[in-house]
Amino acid sequence: MWRTLIYDEDEEATLLIEATPNHLVNEACQNYGEKMISRIDGAKLLCDFNSKAPIAVSSVHNLFFFPNESPSSSSCSWFSHSHIRKILDGDYGGTRLLFRNGFELYVPTSKGIMNNQVFKTAQYRYILSEHLRKGQQKQVLENILKVFGVYKDTPFT
Repeated sequence: MWRTLIYDEDEEATLLIEATPNHLVNEACQNYGEKMISRIDGAKLLCDFNSKAPIAVSSVHNLFFFPNESPSSSSCSWFSHSHIRKILDGDYGGTRLLFRNGFELYVPTSKGIMNNQVFKTAQYRYILSEHLRKGQQKQVLENILKVFGVYKDTPFT
């Protein structure tokens, strides 16, 4: 049975859950209406990522996560983008992550890969927010046109 350690910035102790990180992330995505694979595919399509795509568990609640390895790997871990404060060199080619609450965690993934994942997630957050903002602007315009009877059932483009 796989187990996952969960570090919560508001809790002193860690949680040990009998499930894989992918299972937990998938459950979190489903709580917001989609499966993890849909979130991954969406990020790949929107940003043209080829591998290790970050995901928006919930863009409304600013819940963006990224993997340190391919999600198909059994040793893949997921990290909350907004909780990481600094990425530091670690021993043996790994990385030390410094979180907002001062907690430090060693990850056996290179600093370069972790930096790349943080930057990809920041890029994805920005592109997704712009994409959603434009969609909201379009919806507002359609609603205004409906009020004035100009807009019928044909989408405004």
